[in-house]
Amino acid sequence: MAYSELVKSFERIRNYMREFYVYGFKSRDEYGMKSARSYDNERRRIESWLGDYMSFHQESSGKKVFLSMILLSSALVACGDKSSGDAEKIVIGYIGPLTGEGALWGEMEKNTVELLIKQTNEAGGILGRPVVLKAYDNRMDPVETSNAARKAIQNDKVVAIIGPNTSGCAMTLAEVCEEYKVPHLTTVATGPNVTRHDDGTVRPYTFRVSQNDNQLGAAIANYAYESMGIRTAAALVEISSDYAVGVNEVFAKTFTSLGGEYLGYEGYKGGDVDYRAQLSKIVEMKPDALFLPSNYKEMGLASNQIRELGFTGDIIGPDCWLMYELFTVATTSVNGATFVTSVNIADPAYEPWRQAYFAEYGSYPDTTNSYYAHDAFNMIKWAIEKTGEATSEKIVEGLNQIKDVEFITGLVTMPESHDPIRDAYVCVIENCEFTFPTKIRIEE
Repeated sequence: MAYSELVKSFERIRNYMREFYVYGFKSRDEYGMKSARSYDNERRRIESWLGDYMSFHQESSGKKVFLSMILLSSALVACGDKSSGDAEKIVIGYIGPLTGEGALWGEMEKNTVELLIKQTNEAGGILGRPVVLKAYDNRMDPVETSNAARKAIQNDKVVAIIGPNTSGCAMTLAEVCEEYKVPHLTTVATGPNVTRHDDGTVRPYTFRVSQNDNQLGAAIANYAYESMGIRTAAALVEISSDYAVGVNEVFAKTFTSLGGEYLGYEGYKGGDVDYRAQLSKIVEMKPDALFLPSNYKEMGLASNQIRELGFTGDIIGPDCWLMYELFTVATTSVNGATFVTSVNIADPAYEPWRQAYFAEYGSYPDTTNSYYAHDAFNMIKWAIEKTGEATSEKIVEGLNQIKDVEFITGLVTMPESHDPIRDAYVCVIENCEFTFPTKIRIEE
């Protein structure tokens, strides 16, 4: 035969058999695994591999194909020996905080991936293969992250890793994954350097699911100036947080470039719970808005305290407040607060997932973490199905082909930067509920 290729993947061989000889030849229009043009190539691949076991006879109705099933069965059994048992499983890793301060986020991400894998396996797996999750607790520590990554790759043979959800740990994981050429998809690690080296080049095995700090800081600055009419702003910033410092810098730069006046910031250290001294100085500045690049707990406390001091302006921020636990910390002080997030948890399309999660775990997945983890797993699944192989190399290849693909959070494109192009939502807190009045597209 003119076409000759060694097919090493038993799973691919099995799928070819199903597509072309068990279910019968599809027409080119019906063949949707890849482009229509690939129909002939895929058919010729299987004929190349099975050439010793096939014969053809041309009749008026078309070409008849004959298979020697005895010889073929022996060949397939021999080929399939290595794919039985553990070798047949697709092993995916999760690394994140499962104990300590960040356990709330880590457990939700892990639970999300576990449930998706359960649903996937009940539906027949990926390419007919069962999926297994190996989860590791990094305790939000870079050293623990490195140790977990090496165990996952060397001992458990993961083909891809989901997590972690902090930028420092994500950059540590990126180094290990690049060493072993294993892809990882970070969920909510938003630091710009997560996906790039110090020299600006893109980390080839690191992919981000959420927007980065630059995208989010610029988005809320644009919305505040253009849509809310805010002309002056000041910030309360955790100076010990790279995240808070970075987002604040982008916000200030973007807001000023639009014509707004950035009045400055007051700083506090991680673990502080009383910000009244700093907030009093901000109130004296008389800004239209207070910018709070903080997690939900600090945001709630700061909102309470600045309203007590008589501040009546807007409270705005980036993508960290979407936690119902916020309302156990804050009073009505957070009503009217506005921020930008990638997840619209009020979307009715999410309801089947919310109910499935509740049935499994007794709580709702109402944080960005769950939905980003949902996207991360399905991006891996999509990449495997797209390329037809569950190897790290092919997963990287597939992830780089994501273009306007629909995931639970909406359409996603993965550009060369590995920082996704996707929709974001403006969220306004009303009566201690999250509302989503408008959607914006965030580019690179």
